[in-house]
Amino acid sequence: MRRILLLTAFLLAVPLALAFDEPKAKDDKPGTVKEQLAALTKEFNEEAKKAQSQEDVLKVAEKFVPRALDIADKNGKDPTGLDALIWVFEHGGILNDKSGDRTVELLMRDHLQSDRLAVICQACATDDSPLVEKLLPAVMEKNPKNDIKGMACYSLAAYFKSRSEAADSPEAADKKLKEAEKYFEQTSAKYADVKAGRGTLGDAAKQQLKQIKDMAAFAIGKVAPDIEGEDTDGKKFKLSDYRGKVVVLDFWGHW
Repeated sequence: MRRILLLTAFLLAVPLALAFDEPKAKDDKPGTVKEQLAALTKEFNEEAKKAQSQEDVLKVAEKFVPRALDIADKNGKDPTGLDALIWVFEHGGILNDKSGDRTVELLMRDHLQSDRLAVICQACATDDSPLVEKLLPAVMEKNPKNDIKGMACYSLAAYFKSRSEAADSPEAADKKLKEAEKYFEQTSAKYADVKAGRGTLGDAAKQQLKQIKDMAAFAIGKVAPDIEGEDTDGKKFKLSDYRGKVVVLDFWGHW
């Protein structure tokens, strides 16, 4: 699925907004390279204004992503190189398109230790490319900052959870869900205190683990959790009393 990834949104599979204040590039002085990136952005915006749909905007972005990647390639570890890669994520250059391999290659070559990777980690959580499974573990291993490691870990868990929901077989779904559970547990154990939005990564991971537990309990083919209640005559009963029979549950109330 193709989509535009915005810096201000951490979209799917996350129970709360995990927004970090992104550090700015240290070298903010005007220069040729920054002017190139600014010119690219201006040209993109002018063409995007003429687009009739989001799909058209993505097609426009496809024209400019190679130029942004060239800027990143030529400027290596310079802050502007990472600016260009962030531009790619901002404007729809998701990892499963033809630019994905090169995007990940440049990130891993030059920027694994950057303190500005939170936004890219967040974007990976909603991507559907196997390249996420290559990039985020590398960030967790090489980045020196605990909050970046934590975001990479949480995002990898969210990615696997999302992939489990899109799996084409129960076996594949179960495998992805187990990976998600593993990384949510790792987030809770190692990065619980990392600030994220109004809470912490630990809070978010705990909510996600509960969701996974509920998903397992209510999966097709599982025994339904027992329910106790009273019938219209006030007689108590349990759902398990009717095991082996066809049962229709009708939940209703007065408000």
